[in-house]
Amino acid sequence: MTPRAWKRLFMRSVLWAAMTVGLVVLFFLMRTTWQIYGKEREAAQEHANEAQALAELSARKAALSTEIDRLNSPQGIDAEIRERYPVAKTGEEVIVLTNNPNATSSAPAAAPSPWQRFVDWLSW
Repeated sequence: MTPRAWKRLFMRSVLWAAMTVGLVVLFFLMRTTWQIYGKEREAAQEHANEAQALAELSARKAALSTEIDRLNSPQGIDAEIRERYPVAKTGEEVIVLTNNPNATSSAPAAAPSPWQRFVDWLSW
């Protein structure tokens, strides 16, 4: 072989080695970039989840603050006690409401007639 052929062979070998090293470096850079991209996506998803949780907690805080303000008033305490326990204030009375506006007393109705009892018995 001539020196020029050796020189061409050497240059081709160096070129192939440089291309191989370059491809290996490019592969590692792409892999690292892909890993960073994946971590960025995970962080963005986590950020969105945390923002949603923060919004829910803020809404709950507002609702609890409203409830605390309501319970700090005498009317709120009274309403909560009446809701939880069957109590009445001194002087309050029980009122019974009926569907019949013409009923004036709560006396028991007259005994049903025999015919009415027979009809009721048939519909049993």
